[in-house]
Parts: sequence; structure tokens; C-alpha cells
Amino acid sequence: MNKILWVCHFLPYPSTGHGALQRTHHLVRQVAKSFDVHLFVVDEVEDHEAVSAALGVKSISSIKPRTGLDKVLPMCRSLLGKSTYWERLFYHEALHAQIVSAAAVEPCLVILDTAFLAPYVKHVNCQTLIVNHHNVESALLAQRASRQGGALTALFDAQATRTAALEIEISKLAAHHWVVSLEDSMRLRSVVGDVQTFIVPNGVDVEYFSPEPRATVSQIPNSLVFAGGMDWYPNRDAIKWLAEELWETLVNANPEHSMTIVGKSPPTEVLQLARTDARIEVAGFVPDVRPFIHRAFAYLCPIRQGGGTRLKVLDALALGCPLVATGLAVDGLQLKDEVHFLRADDGDSMANALERLEREPELARELARNGRNHVIEHFSWDYIGSILVDFLSKSSSAERTARSKFSA
Repeated sequence: MNKILWVCHFLPYPSTGHGALQRTHHLVRQVAKSFDVHLFVVDEVEDHEAVSAALGVKSISSIKPRTGLDKVLPMCRSLLGKSTYWERLFYHEALHAQIVSAAAVEPCLVILDTAFLAPYVKHVNCQTLIVNHHNVESALLAQRASRQGGALTALFDAQATRTAALEIEISKLAAHHWVVSLEDSMRLRSVVGDVQTFIVPNGVDVEYFSPEPRATVSQIPNSLVFAGGMDWYPNRDAIKWLAEELWETLVNANPEHSMTIVGKSPPTEVLQLARTDARIEVAGFVPDVRPFIHRAFAYLCPIRQGGGTRLKVLDALALGCPLVATGLAVDGLQLKDEVHFLRADDGDSMANALERLEREPELARELARNGRNHVIEHFSWDYIGSILVDFLSKSSSAERTARSKFSA
């Protein structure tokens, strides 16, 4: 069985964009080297043939996602029913029909790029079902509910409960669950029980993200950088925390600090801070983050929510940028404090860590070397791809029918 139907809630191309997009882009390309991959996406595709060639897949089927007021109906149906908002948002009957048709000729392996795509496996001639978990979504929603207030707490708590029920239901049908780390495997099992998980870590293109020779880089002393799309709640929360609390502590410790924040949808709090403090630069979305990280003295990652692993942390390590981060920010990356990075979970410890890097340049160089070597050894996409292809080769020889009983 070499045929794989890969169902995704976005087009994983180009590789620039949010973390899940980058991850799926590279996983699809690696798997397509050894299997006949047919991609089904809830997204607009301008040139199916060109994108198929770039990803190495046999075909791409797509449907335009809901936008604007079209998003309201799924929300209403979710509020009045028992399904999650994202199940309703991503489901399109026409795309479902194409998946059923593609699987009708022969049994095939189906990969869902999130549990929210579960309705698409109804009536599909599926020999093996795999769910790719970028995060444990119910845990992420529960974390967000805990930090909301008023009606939003109840809304996110309800969605977290429904998402957990969905994860339990799809776990009964899936032969395997891909997770990004041992920690996420434990989180998923705490929700759904004892299931077959396989760790497919996030990775990095270690050739594209490589350090520049020092002679060609104009590094800015005391400069910090953070990169990540702030339409993803954990990133947004981190930057709001920076703007509202952390920055004052950091500049009180060293008024020479400057900070560049890269990524789309920056929150109002940091935009307001940038207007009153010239040391803050909000770059917004950029097609290439490398120059911003190259020129930085250190990469600061104040993530305090979320699961999964941080692709931008891997990018920074691959670029040889010293890393100061919370423990949660490096969750699942097997990094050792004071070997690969400096751990700091509040403003004072971040200020102390940055002061150490300024005072001990050899420590900064050692962290940069160790961080890049760790990424090359454990997180290059070619290495991850070889493990994944071996796993799929073994899975394709085992017959297991996984049919959905979901209603649309």
C-alpha cells in the first residue's frame, strides 16, 4: 500500500508561515519521496500542478475555506450542538466526496493533519488511519480557558471539553497518533487513554538556517529577538506578557537592551509600547527571519502556554543564536539548561540570564555551538524523514480497517 491520502486544513506551501504549516510542509515532502501522496486541503491553490511538483505529491485537491460571515454559521452550529467549532469550520461536503472517491479504488492510508478533520473519514475506504497532532488541542484550549475572563472562560472551557471528546472518539478509529514529543504523548494519553503514539518531532532545515560568518554579520550589542506568528495564542500571550511586565524589568536591569519582534498580527499592547519606546521594533511578517536573528545578541522566548515544540526555537538554535527561554518554550526538545540554553521563567531570571551572556561571551559562544549541534543531530528534516518513512513502510504492511462513524 503506497497510496496515502493526506487531509490538511491549510495548504502546506510555501514553507514560510506558522509552525504547523512549516511542519506539515516538510513532513509531506519527506513522505512523498517514498509514497504516492495525494493532498486534500481546505485552502485556495492558485496553481495545483506547480505546487504538487514543489511538494512532490501526486495530486492536490482543494476547496476554498470559509471566510468572513461564512465563519459565523459553524460557530452557531457548534454553540447549539455538541461538535467543536473547528470541526464545523473545516468540513466541506464537496472535499469529503473527493476523498471518498479517491479511496474507492483501493484501500489506502489516511493521514489527518488534526483531530478536527475527523468528519472526513466517514465512508472512506481506509486501511490505516493516522492522526498528526501538532498539539494536544484539548489541553491547549483548557490552558487558554484558564487565562480568560467572564464569558470567554466558559466558551473556551466548553470547546476544550468537546475537543477532548473528539480526541477520544478519533482515538478509537486511528491506528497511530503522531505527536511532537514525549511530553505531548503523555498529554494525549491523559485525555484518551492508552493509544499507539509515535514521536515525529518538529524539525529544521539546517542548511537554510545556518550561522553567518561573524565577519559578514553586524550584530547589535544587547539586542534581543523573538519570532513567531501572533495569531497563534501562545505566541500572542508571550508578547503581551513581554509588553505588560517583562520589558520594564529587562530595561531596568540594562537600559541598553533593544528588542525586535517578528511575526504577523502583533497585539495592541506591543504596538503601543513600540510607539513610546524606540528600543522596541515590531517588524510584523517577514519572508525571511534569518537576518533578524543573525543580528541579535540573543533570542528571547517567553512562552508560558501551549504544547508541542517551538519551530522558531529550533530555527534560532540552528542559526547559532544564544537562547534564553522559559522551560515550557523548550518543552520536548531535550535541551539542557546551561548547556544548550539558559532557562528563565520570569522577568528577574531573564534579566540575570541576559546579563550572564553579556558578561561571559565564551558562555554565549558555547551555548550557540551546543545548540546548533543538538539540532543537527536530532532535528534535521532529513533525519526525521528517514524515521518517518521507515515507520510508514512498516505500517503499510499491516492491515487495519479504521472507519468513521462521525456525522458531518
